[in-house]
Amino acid sequence: IIKTLKGNGQFTLTSGRRDKFLHDTAEHMATELRRLRLIPDIIVYPHSTSPLLKDFSDLLSSKLGVKSVISDAFDKDHEIHLPENRAEALQYIKDNFIDHAWFEKKMSAAADKEHSLDDIAENIYYNIKKHGQIDAKSMFKQYGKFVKGFMKPTLSDEYALMDKRVMVIDDVLSSGSTMSELFRLVKDELLAQEVFGVVLFNRGLTV
Repeated sequence: IIKTLKGNGQFTLTSGRRDKFLHDTAEHMATELRRLRLIPDIIVYPHSTSPLLKDFSDLLSSKLGVKSVISDAFDKDHEIHLPENRAEALQYIKDNFIDHAWFEKKMSAAADKEHSLDDIAENIYYNIKKHGQIDAKSMFKQYGKFVKGFMKPTLSDEYALMDKRVMVIDDVLSSGSTMSELFRLVKDELLAQEVFGVVLFNRGLTV
């Protein structure tokens, strides 16, 4: 169904039914956001090959009365070249692509301590070897949320989000990796005052 909405699925969906789904979802979400008093200054969303995110973002911004919408604000980073030596490559990954603070926070509160930084680094290593860059969505879901550095801002104005209340929109929440990365970029690198996110679909992630 998600792929069909994005234009490459196996089912047939008329433009009327697609538009009704997006309209009803945006209406419901706008109502909930107003109830929660979460009206952003700016809406941003990452680059997508389908028009789904743009169409939904435009609808939601209209219903919320938000004028500032930045499309394609983030994209996957460039190809990653790891050191040839495997041990050096794993250390390079630990230094550059793992959010240590978030890992420590989550693991300190978790009853399950079986996951380690070494496990995550190994998973990222094979992911890079396979894809040439980090494809966090294809990683082991328990590790995806600790990965950083696989997306980059593509804003023409690097101060566009500074001191703003920013809402990030994405189409699907799976491992949480993309949303976590976008939150980190918006808050830590682009210096937003506040950031929160909404998604069209939640693929069973427990939060």
